[in-house]
Amino acid sequence: MLLKGTRVLQDVGVWRVFCDTDANNIPMISTFKRVGYQQYSESWQRPL
Repeated sequence: MLLKGTRVLQDVGVWRVFCDTDANNIPMISTFKRVGYQQYSESWQRPL
């Protein structure tokens, strides 16, 4: 689903996508990496 959504955005001319996920959401982080997203900052957790 992420790959398809990313391709749709690319097809309409979007050249940069910013996204985030919970720092402990390892499956989603792995999915971002598998689709080709790159991590540009360190993990950060908002204090409760």
